Amino acid sequence: MGEHPNGEGFAIALAVRNFIGENKDYLILTDSLSNLTALQNLNFQSPKSSLFLARSIFNALKLCSSLELIYTPAHVEIAENERAYSLAKQALISPNICEWISPEDARSACFKIIRQKQNMEWENSKYHDKFRWLNDFNFKKLNLSRRNEVLIFRLVSKTLPLNGILHKCRLMGSPNCFHCQVPET
Repeated sequence: MGEHPNGEGFAIALAVRNFIGENKDYLILTDSLSNLTALQNLNFQSPKSSLFLARSIFNALKLCSSLELIYTPAHVEIAENERAYSLAKQALISPNICEWISPEDARSACFKIIRQKQNMEWENSKYHDKFRWLNDFNFKKLNLSRRNEVLIFRLVSKTLPLNGILHKCRLMGSPNCFHCQVPET
């Protein structure tokens, strides 16, 4: 299973949304340990597919008496689980397959398409031959120390106590603010 447990989570969410009725007890067997782990460690930064599954379960819990998700290893001769596995396998080759893509995958695909278009525009521009050295330049994030990252952030956000630093270098008479004479923070 990948980083984002999408397909199996979507199948569980569909089962919960479509088959949960009022005032009954439900037990869902799943061999998707990644989805169960994702639900246990859920937070606001979780993948959208995990949040979608959690929301489906939360809404179902309002209707039913109880709902339990239980991990069962794959292919251990549980008839229902084997039936679900064979249906999922058939669905992969079916022309009626539900094309669902997670927001994370859609976002990365969009970035890839945009990047390809930008590269094509660059290669077709008149500056491509003039600035060939840009083709070899690595635009990835520079590896800076934590101290330098903090310094750059404080400079950009204008929260660096510049007067204090200039005073330490003896380039300024006082570390206090020029106008109000209060120490900068």
